[in-house]
Amino acid sequence: MKPRFYFILILLISHISWASQPINNATKSIEKIKWQFKTQGKIFSSPTIYKNTIFIGSEDGYLYAINKKTGHLKWKFKTNGAVHATPKIQNQTVYFLSYDGYFYAIHIHTGALKWKFKTNGEFNIAHHSTTPKTDTTYYDPWDCYLSSASFAKINGSTCVFFGSSDGHVYALNTNNGQPIWSFNAKGIIHSSPTIHNNKIFIGNANGVFYAIDATNGKEIWKYKTGEQPGMSGILASAVVHDGKVIFGAKDAHLYALDENNGHLKWRYNAGIAWIIGTAIIKNNTIYVGTSDSYLLLAIDAATGVEKEKFNVNGYIFATPTIYKNNIYIGDFTGRIFEVSEQPFSSFSNSWSTLSRSRLAKDILKNDKIDFLFASKGKNLDIPMNSVRTMDDIYSLGSFASSPLVEKGIMYIGSADGNLYAFELNK
Repeated sequence: MKPRFYFILILLISHISWASQPINNATKSIEKIKWQFKTQGKIFSSPTIYKNTIFIGSEDGYLYAINKKTGHLKWKFKTNGAVHATPKIQNQTVYFLSYDGYFYAIHIHTGALKWKFKTNGEFNIAHHSTTPKTDTTYYDPWDCYLSSASFAKINGSTCVFFGSSDGHVYALNTNNGQPIWSFNAKGIIHSSPTIHNNKIFIGNANGVFYAIDATNGKEIWKYKTGEQPGMSGILASAVVHDGKVIFGAKDAHLYALDENNGHLKWRYNAGIAWIIGTAIIKNNTIYVGTSDSYLLLAIDAATGVEKEKFNVNGYIFATPTIYKNNIYIGDFTGRIFEVSEQPFSSFSNSWSTLSRSRLAKDILKNDKIDFLFASKGKNLDIPMNSVRTMDDIYSLGSFASSPLVEKGIMYIGSADGNLYAFELNK
């Protein structure tokens, strides 16, 4: 949360007691680490697979192509900024956005540049916040992502769509990177576009959610979410289900809007927690994580009524994945949780990074994130002290990357710089 409001939130959180649920190691499905690949920066990007190769970005500025069976490097492509977007693949090409202000198209087999498109700059959300102008070094340490690409055909040609920190949604020709149109959303965009029925759904850091005509870039409708200090903005991407567009916001709500007109269908109140991750839906149930309440939620997609919740140890920003009726999700304490799809209480298991095992006693309080405890007495009215405290939390090996499971192997990136491949019990 924004530092100037954090003391208020700490006071609220400190009076909330979450009951821990049992971790049943006897029936665990996470068998062992198959391999791990080390980068030189935090990994907030999520993995993407094409055939025998896994692609992921790192804060060290590289996009990596890694053999998914062995964990050996195939190639890497250097940019001049952190790669916090998730790479996407279309027509033998890897597309991604970098903090150097370029959107790249890279040959999938060789790592050679096909083309790049310059935005008007990619930057941290704090540069657009109420941070004092004199504090030029501050950045928002909870702003983990850049917009990732989506694809659709316009007039017979495949286009790639993404949002930018410069406040625009761009539609580019996938072959040459030439712009087809751009839409000014009047606010930083770090969420990713969702395309359905020729509509693009996307939100910005000012808390405005848009439906845009994918064919011409014209606004169809917009919806304004809440804007309380420290509790505003949209970083989550949307999912479309049964005529509803569903997305989370930093105002502590999960929204369901009519996809045709933007009218509110229902709204779930998450209390004091941001909803940053993109939800997934199975059997009319929404699964999504929260930040400061440390919860994995199951919510009825038709009504927005909570079905159940599972307590973790820290913030959940990532998107959960489901494999063989188990849900997998990581939190910011460096722990991956495996939970029975329904009910949550019937089975649960966890795995921790080596960094977490080594550092948890100094950073976590009662094995959970307590920001005041982690700050070690630092003055949190000074923005850089919140940044330093978050760096300590990230040193646990935080999981902001979303897990990807294929053929019994789970791939996930960590803030410890590693891409992990876990063998699951088949």
